[in-house]
Amino acid sequence: ALLALDEMYRQKPFAEIREGLMTKGIIIRILLLPHHVAEAKLILSKLYKRYGDGVYFSLMNQYTPSENLPYPINRTVTREEYDSLVDYALKLGIKNAFVQEGGTAKESFIPEFDNEGV
Repeated sequence: ALLALDEMYRQKPFAEIREGLMTKGIIIRILLLPHHVAEAKLILSKLYKRYGDGVYFSLMNQYTPSENLPYPINRTVTREEYDSLVDYALKLGIKNAFVQEGGTAKESFIPEFDNEGV
């Protein structure tokens, strides 16, 4: 993934947002999983050191488990886990980030896995 991000960054090294829409640049989406805050922080730290404020980060808390999943991915992300990641982004000095408000873990985020449209 880093090679692909490096190439995208080489082509569009600075994000540009006009009238609320990104017209060029990169948004790196980080989906926080339950019990994986440390890994998400490590990823965020490495990517921020690599690209700085030349990219936007989207810190997502919308993970929605399907039925009968094993521990540790059998539940949604807690408010404390997500707040910890957002606080860490602020501590790193990240200025370009999107965060999600509560209530985003819903079944509507789970795609149909029926091979339609493939």
